[in-house]
Order: sequence, then C-alpha cells, then structure tokens
Amino acid sequence: MKKFLFTLLLIPFCSFGQISYSVTVIKLKAKADDCDGAIFPFCSGTIQDPTFNIWCLDGAGNEGTNCWTFDDDASINYNIWKDILDVQIGSQSNVNTSYIQIDMAGFESDQAFTSCNSNLGDDEPIDRAMVQQFPLSSLNEGVVNTVQVSLNDVYFAELEIEWYDLYASQDELSLLSSFIVYPNPTNGVFKTSMNIEDSQEFSVQVLDMVGRKIYAQENMISSDEINLSGNEPGKYFIYLEVNGAILVESITLK
Repeated sequence: MKKFLFTLLLIPFCSFGQISYSVTVIKLKAKADDCDGAIFPFCSGTIQDPTFNIWCLDGAGNEGTNCWTFDDDASINYNIWKDILDVQIGSQSNVNTSYIQIDMAGFESDQAFTSCNSNLGDDEPIDRAMVQQFPLSSLNEGVVNTVQVSLNDVYFAELEIEWYDLYASQDELSLLSSFIVYPNPTNGVFKTSMNIEDSQEFSVQVLDMVGRKIYAQENMISSDEINLSGNEPGKYFIYLEVNGAILVESITLK
C-alpha cells in the first residue's frame, strides 16, 4: 500500500487505512503557583494546586480524556517535571484516521477539595484548546514516540504515542523499522540508511514544522548526502519514498 505525501502538517490527509494506536501520559509540569511546595515569592498562603485536563482525539471522532489534580502534593513544584503513574488517554483499534490530536486545559485550584472543573476563585483558568495535532506521517510506526506538548507555555505534558497501520505489508514494516538518518542532530549534512540495496533509488522531501517544503530530490541512493545547510536550526521531517512506501523520520539541525 502506498502512503502519499502531504504538504501541510496541520491538515489531516486520507491516505492511511485502518490504524491502531495508543496515547499515554507519563509526565506533567506546570508553571503554576503551587503553594504546597512553598516556592517564594509565588505563594501567599493559598492552596493553588495545578489541575490538568488532557484530551486525545482522532480523525474518526474518537475522544479520550483524563484529569490530574494535585491537592496537597508538594512534589509538583513550579516548573518541575513530575513523573506520574502512566495513564492511557487514547486507545483505538481498526480506526480510520490520519492524525492524533491533543487538547489541554488547566487552572490553579484555590478550593479545599480540588476537582477537574474550575470554580469561582480559581486562578488563571485556561480553557480547553488544541495544543498539537500529530499527523501519523510525522510519527514513526511500530515504535514508542515520546513527545511533549504545552498549553500557553504554562501546562506541559510528556506523552508516548504508538501506532500501527493494520494493512501495511511486511516489506513496508521492515523498511519503517530500519529507516534512520545520521548524524542526528546534524549541522546540515546527513545521509539516510534503510533496508534496501545500496544502488536502489528513492526520492526525498524535507518539510519544516509548519509544512513548508525546503528540500526535494529524486533518484537518490543511500550513499548520497542531503544538505540542509543554510536553514534555521530546529526540527524537520524527512519524507522518503521507496518501493511505493513513504518513510518518515525527524531530524534536528543545530
């Protein structure tokens, strides 16, 4: 099955078939004035426990969610990551989607008994908003992808996303598992490696984080270098087409 490229990362596309996926929250962090931790000068005796709401959505309309409250928990201090008991907020099998979306909301509770919903007197409530949409083509298939998302640079979450195309051939899965780019991070010049013959040709496109194509080359072989020198430092996505399959890997320019 051929998976086609798309050119705008935030717009879903329809080339994927039936997908299985899971999304798990593993860490949380808040730039919020948690006064159980007594962080001076943010605290003035009020409770102010950070509360997180996180949702997972897909293109088929499925939605999962969970809420985290930290009443009297001194371990979730201001701007410090907290390892939590892993919570799976999304798990679907045989669903038709091309992306996974994460929404978040948060507030600082001033109530004696923290709930998942903001009440009168709670500080800095931030309503539910989409924080990131992950096209499946930007995530490696068949492995755990660790990602971080944030809401207004105040509430942060670290998640693990794993997905499988149920109709991918064994040859495609072999290619996906063997595809790497190196060195990574890079100063701009790098090569690719995958489970194909050295002389076999493939095509490459490179997109930036907002979906702009910054590089394209046909008829490449594995010994060829890709040169992104002159581009801004940051994260980019490498789309490689070989044997009718699209392989995707991210690379970081220093």
